[in-house]
Amino acid sequence: MFGLTPLAAGLIYANLTRNLPAIENFEIYLNPKNGTLLTPTTIYDRNEETIIYQLQNSNFPRRFLTIDPNNEEFFSPFLVQYMVAEYEPFFWTSKGYSTNRLNQHTPETIAEILVDRLLLWQEKDSFNRYLRMKILAAQITNQYGRVQVLEWFLNSQNFGPATIGADSAARTYFGKPASQLTRAEAALLVSVSRTPALNPSDAPQAALQNLKQLLLKMKAADKISAEDYAKASTENVTFNIQKNENQTLANTFARLVVNSLYKTLGYERVELGGIQVVSTLDMKLQQELRCTLDVQLQRLQGVNLAVPECLPTQFLPPLNIHSQEFGNTQASAVVLNPQNGEILALVGDLSNQQENSLLVPHQAGSILTPLVAVNAFARGFTPASQVWDIPSPQAGSFETSQYQGPIRLRTALANNYIAPLEELMAQLGAQTIWQSARTFGLSSPISKNQTKSILEEGNSANIVEVGELFSTFATLGTRYGVKDDNSKLIEALMVKKISSVDNQLIFEQGPIEAQSVVSPQLAFLVHDVLQDEYARRKTLGYPNLLEIGRPSGAKNGANFNQNEIWTAGYTPQYTTVVWFGQKEPNSSALKSQVAGGVWYAIMQYLHRNEAVQTWSKPIGITEKEVCALSGLLPTRQCPEIVVEKFIDGTQPVNSDNLFRSYRINRETGLLATVFTPPELVEERTFMVVPDQALAWAQSAGVELPPKNYDAIQSPNFSEEVNISYPSIYSFVHGEIKVSGTASGDNFSSYRVQVGAGLNPQSWFEVNEMQNNPVNNGLLATWQTEALEDGLYALRLQVIRDNQQFETFTIQVSVDNTAPTVKLIYPAAGDNITLGPNKIITLHAQVEDSTGIARVEWWLDEHLIGTSELSPFSFPSKIAVGKHSLIVKAYDLAGNSTSTESLNFEVN
Repeated sequence: MFGLTPLAAGLIYANLTRNLPAIENFEIYLNPKNGTLLTPTTIYDRNEETIIYQLQNSNFPRRFLTIDPNNEEFFSPFLVQYMVAEYEPFFWTSKGYSTNRLNQHTPETIAEILVDRLLLWQEKDSFNRYLRMKILAAQITNQYGRVQVLEWFLNSQNFGPATIGADSAARTYFGKPASQLTRAEAALLVSVSRTPALNPSDAPQAALQNLKQLLLKMKAADKISAEDYAKASTENVTFNIQKNENQTLANTFARLVVNSLYKTLGYERVELGGIQVVSTLDMKLQQELRCTLDVQLQRLQGVNLAVPECLPTQFLPPLNIHSQEFGNTQASAVVLNPQNGEILALVGDLSNQQENSLLVPHQAGSILTPLVAVNAFARGFTPASQVWDIPSPQAGSFETSQYQGPIRLRTALANNYIAPLEELMAQLGAQTIWQSARTFGLSSPISKNQTKSILEEGNSANIVEVGELFSTFATLGTRYGVKDDNSKLIEALMVKKISSVDNQLIFEQGPIEAQSVVSPQLAFLVHDVLQDEYARRKTLGYPNLLEIGRPSGAKNGANFNQNEIWTAGYTPQYTTVVWFGQKEPNSSALKSQVAGGVWYAIMQYLHRNEAVQTWSKPIGITEKEVCALSGLLPTRQCPEIVVEKFIDGTQPVNSDNLFRSYRINRETGLLATVFTPPELVEERTFMVVPDQALAWAQSAGVELPPKNYDAIQSPNFSEEVNISYPSIYSFVHGEIKVSGTASGDNFSSYRVQVGAGLNPQSWFEVNEMQNNPVNNGLLATWQTEALEDGLYALRLQVIRDNQQFETFTIQVSVDNTAPTVKLIYPAAGDNITLGPNKIITLHAQVEDSTGIARVEWWLDEHLIGTSELSPFSFPSKIAVGKHSLIVKAYDLAGNSTSTESLNFEVN
């Protein structure tokens, strides 16, 4: 503070020392008998009754030593010498602080390191903090002396994970107390204190290499004698690692909490200890969940316990499958409260009664199909939307029973019919769907080449993430929990309160935060499918393990090989997810009842004393009758009618076109014409399938409508009496120029008539009687606009002078109704992030009663492609920037419809 007046200097000093932490805290923290740091960071259950985990080597409770060799337990003189030489060579004459490098904010002296670590850990880095650190370092050196400062330093230094203090390090790595350390062992611990991650347990070779470098460094700086160097460098260092046996009933949960504490309080402060954490874990539930998983794993291998110790097992259904092939099976489960995001119980990958402490992602497979559904509903699809469960064109031979043909999206989602859902995902864009997954809690990394097969393979989600996904539907679109400062997204809640051992409050969870992920209406549609017990009975039968006797949403899932299986579901009170998987990728398939049985048992246990709760239908949801297989408005041909739910404005407006009635010549099986004798004509209803479904239809024995018309022709056919346009059996609309020939000997007049239906009961004149013959010319102009769409007979009659008639009749279909077109993706105003393949799949919903001839895609007023087959999607590479899109549809009669220009942006 050179150049400052005494008053100014005093004001600055007063500002620096305002609310300065008391140095007496060191006595509280590091008292050898009852110091708070003698207690490691400790995690309790939600009731603050049971210790879940302590962050220390359970073999060696912490103890604080002295450097005085006259005491029973003391630090090795070599350790004291080398630690001082490495950290502060002039320590024994130091005032506790350094005046060097005032532009640096890092501590330089041993006293400064202590202050930085224990007193100022909550203050943000700044020059003021740096000066406060020096003031405090000077104070503790002056008040307590250098010996005490060094002892505190040695007793609080970090030597690796859960290894605080040199004595803990000596016993963990060498199996001996710190008083018995040799030169080399002492030097190695000094080097480990500089880089705790490179410790003998986790990186033994790196630790030995760092030892050599430290010895060379101290010798070169004359910090140790040549004799000491020679003895230390030639010593054979042998590690005697004392592995931490700190296993709990909640290893995975404990590790997640510890990682959360690292993020909140800092790694060093958490490792130091003296912290008490009240978690969200229900220890009783945790014990029951783990026990139930253990029992099911043993049952898989044919071991049936006479009297299992856990209550939920009384609800476990019989498991009639067991084999030695399932000896490598693992299991995992989680229970959350969807109303506040708390994790109530979590068992990580469990095998042979050992739980992995790491929460690892697994192949989520078809358990993620609700994510596809909610994205589809957001883009105009509905639970009633028709999808086709048919093999892909590349499938080759296939098992007919594996495919259902035409179904509603509700049926596909409820029963895990993957083929239509994969096709839907391709239409919407797999990368787009995965990008939306983050808002639902899914953040596990997935490689770029996995997104196309995410419903079948790829380590795409961990069990907590799947729990958060399903909890979002349990709350009809809102996620509850705690907001992450970086991502700004809601995460599951694990910590309720953090305090010091001496009851100083550090953190307490305030009001639960909420974040709307999707609208209640969109979430309700997905939820309504997940709770649809009737829909999933098609594959699960009745009764099944997803029916728990109260309103709930649930589904099973699996990867492609069926060696990883899931069951996930919820009520308003609880969300439970269960996973079973084989360790080997090519191992035997698991049946859904393995995970489903545990899910059923846990849900029954959880709700045994809970009141029944249900969900209310949000405003904006309506119900409408539709044809069960097409999802369109019922017709008399529709074989089954169901009631479906819709968001207002998305109800179907077109009638069912999957089932149509045709008049057939019952003897030939061909389409009847006006020339077919009436007594041979009968009406039959057929399923009309698109070209891509023909292979499935033929394999499944679906009777298809005939394509050819009856060969019976008019007995009065004449080259002098015929209609050349329109052609027979064609589709027509608008004004039709009827052309042909009406001439011949004894010509008197002709007329053109039209009758409705296959065998008209009455005819009406298209034009007045004409007295002039026509050869290959215009016969009449037929205005069809006022007619109802349908089948018509068009008849030409030529009258001779002798009053005889010659007739020529053809069949045509009048269609004056244009197709309906709706752009599904992109939506107006969308901001689309390009995926790795830079392709965006455009998708439109196009419908017409007679059939679609083609669909045109116009981007920025340029035609970029056409589609002729349903579903109408078009993958295209679209440049970054703002764009407009128009879709034009043409039916078989030539009617056309265009969408309004839609604007979107690609980035």
